[in-house]
Amino acid sequence: MADKMDAGAVMGKLLHDYDDWDPIEAVADKRNQEIESLKVEVGELKAKLFAQAAAPERKTDAPAGEKPNLEPSGGPDLKAMDASLKASGASTVKRLSAILEAKMGLH
Repeated sequence: MADKMDAGAVMGKLLHDYDDWDPIEAVADKRNQEIESLKVEVGELKAKLFAQAAAPERKTDAPAGEKPNLEPSGGPDLKAMDASLKASGASTVKRLSAILEAKMGLH
């Protein structure tokens, strides 16, 4: 008999909680969580960028007066990488962060 009362109390609580549930608020909460996680990701990328900027400059074999080629030889094809990420459904922020990391050699 106690099990039936507990089940009834649980059912009553679920029904009460469901009445208070707002789908718009749930969507907004999910979106806010996504925004917060993106803020964290952007913060991590900024930290990597500042660490890279604080690192000593790369030495190049460029003759005086010419712009040095800082692209790593045999580096990734960034356009192909972007197309692949886009095809996989990655968000714009994730695509840009992956390209930035590849470009800076942080991967």
